[in-house]
Amino acid sequence: MAWTVLSAIIAGACGAMVLGSRGGSRRRAAVLLAAGSGTAFGYVAALTERTGHVLDHGALHTLGTWEPYALLVGGAAALLLTQSAFHAGALRLSLPTLTVAQPLVAVAIGLGLFGEHINGRGLAPGWEALGLAMVVFGVFSLTRSPVIGTDEAAS
Repeated sequence: MAWTVLSAIIAGACGAMVLGSRGGSRRRAAVLLAAGSGTAFGYVAALTERTGHVLDHGALHTLGTWEPYALLVGGAAALLLTQSAFHAGALRLSLPTLTVAQPLVAVAIGLGLFGEHINGRGLAPGWEALGLAMVVFGVFSLTRSPVIGTDEAAS
């Protein structure tokens, strides 16, 4: 039941981002499609873990379950969204959004569905927040590099 709800939420979120990318600027399309891609890849990461656990019972058993097929569909959708994001506008808009969204979605799924936890004792929350801030800052800083290109194509 939890996977059905999660799948519906992910599909709805990705669909909303695709619809939101229509008719707007190329910049907006690139960011929204990349956010959809990151969301889909976060879901694929969770499905990969789930499929790995199902594989413990053997390959033939796994082929009789829904997980590998959802993994294929989710992976294909994520790749399609990625390519659409890269095509919609400048790489400096889509790549950082995708790079930051994917692990955030994967962590949220891990916390909500798999019962994983983040260490909340002592200095750990501060270090975790600092690490997340550094990742976000680093990704967005790298995309500002002149090596990446200009924003002219994103207009």
